[in-house]
Amino acid sequence: MSVSPLIRASRYGLLGTGILYGYSRNARLKKDAEDLKVRDSIKKSPETTAGEGTPPAPAIPAVAVPNQVPAQAPPAAPTPVQPAAIPVQEPAQPPVVASTP
Repeated sequence: MSVSPLIRASRYGLLGTGILYGYSRNARLKKDAEDLKVRDSIKKSPETTAGEGTPPAPAIPAVAVPNQVPAQAPPAAPTPVQPAAIPVQEPAQPPVVASTP
């Protein structure tokens, strides 16, 4: 059974995209694992546990982030709106037709 060239090309394209994504994801995971090992070794080193060797972390200044709305109290709950009274009309009575037997 033959497969359309367009379908075949899309399959190979997706396969290549998946391989490239997997390669980049694996590299990122390796880097993160290495960073965690370094961080754990710093935490366990005797210089840092004794309080020496690393200076205290600098205080992070509060910086306004663009397009950020300042924290405010939540708005009050809206008051319920009563629906307007709709006049109801009685249905018109059908005309009475006298029937003779």
